[in-house]
Amino acid sequence: MERLERVSQGHCPKCGSADLNYGESELSGESIYYEADCNECGSMLHEWYDLKFSGMDLMLEEEGTVEVIYFDEGDTILEDREQQEEKA
Repeated sequence: MERLERVSQGHCPKCGSADLNYGESELSGESIYYEADCNECGSMLHEWYDLKFSGMDLMLEEEGTVEVIYFDEGDTILEDREQQEEKA
């Protein structure tokens, strides 16, 4: 099993083992953490990640079918896109 000497994602900060058992996740402000137990030394830990908005999926249902449109941050909203396409 892989073992590190420095703290790194996916490794126990006590013994360096990558043999972690992940449990529940929990939102905290603009971060999320995953509960984990180290199968090598028995430590309990939280592995933290920062959340960053990157975009949205819009699901449009018409006549029994669903169309998914992805929007990146800063894209033109759908209604404005449709108006621009009509003018072109």
